[in-house]
Amino acid sequence: MAFSINHGNFSASFHLPSLENERCLRHGKMVKEAGCILSNTAGKDALEGLVLIDTLQRLGIDYHFREEIEAFLNTQYVNFSSPNHLPLDVFGVALRFRLLRQEGYSVSQEVFNNFKNEEGNFHLIQENDVKGLMALYEASQLSMESEDILDEAGEFSAKLLNHHESEIVANTLKHPYHKSLARFMVKNLLNNIDIRNENIKVFSELAKIDCEIVRSIHQKEILQISNWWKDLGLAKELKFARDQPLKWHMWSMSVLIDPSLSEQRVELTKPISLVYIIDDIFDLYGTLNDLSIFTGAVNEWDLTAANQLPESMKISLKALFDITESISAKIFEKHGWNPIESLQKSVWIIYLQFNIS
Repeated sequence: MAFSINHGNFSASFHLPSLENERCLRHGKMVKEAGCILSNTAGKDALEGLVLIDTLQRLGIDYHFREEIEAFLNTQYVNFSSPNHLPLDVFGVALRFRLLRQEGYSVSQEVFNNFKNEEGNFHLIQENDVKGLMALYEASQLSMESEDILDEAGEFSAKLLNHHESEIVANTLKHPYHKSLARFMVKNLLNNIDIRNENIKVFSELAKIDCEIVRSIHQKEILQISNWWKDLGLAKELKFARDQPLKWHMWSMSVLIDPSLSEQRVELTKPISLVYIIDDIFDLYGTLNDLSIFTGAVNEWDLTAANQLPESMKISLKALFDITESISAKIFEKHGWNPIESLQKSVWIIYLQFNIS
């Protein structure tokens, strides 16, 4: 069945083939309830708004509230340099810094100088302030080149956190948010989340239903990918090459997390699979002359230029042509622009030349 969710300006359509109407209706209701909680709370308490946004992101359900989150964070950015709006404790400063920076806002690491002593060392943070230290450690993961303050913050917070033995601290050190995939961390978070907070309880219930919906969508995608890969026949013809279509689909799931982008995830997995196959051809199979002919055929975009190649390489080359042209045709149909030349010259040729060198 098709299920449409509307909240504020958010609208997305999901195809839920095997889910009960009751679950779908409850999901829509929970989205609206969570949206109201976010709007009402963020409007009254900026710090609590930051906490709720962080929770939504960690639960993988923030995509329902993109516009609300963007508007709130934009306000926080405008107020970022104002002392009157700056949270006083390290938790608030670090959380706001991380949420803004991971959304692309230009925020200075110097806000953390407030927690240094006269000698320039991090000192004004209590060792038992676990929540603040975890927030500081998470913020430090967004350090860019030459940002010594953030690097020091990471070392300082990690050193103190290592003395704590709680599961949530260990998980933060091992899987900081910026270096993890929220969708794959939800189960662990739900096991540790504080549902005594009514707002968080609503979010966690929504996340559980959302996970079921997303799981159904991903299962459908996996079936599509498996059938496509089997029909393509490369695994049968190229015994030396990797045969891991489900693993390759994980890349698509990682970069296109919005459930409504199911078609795009399936299509993206196809060229990703060819990257692995071509890599194996270049590393394990083709001679230097074969690889030069292969690259030349792609450069000319002409299958006949590869007639002298081994059959397995010709099959792979045809798959590359077919997949690229199919994706280009779909993009042209939807957006009126054909990217075939860009894909040929800017993607495949660069990749092949890199491999051959």
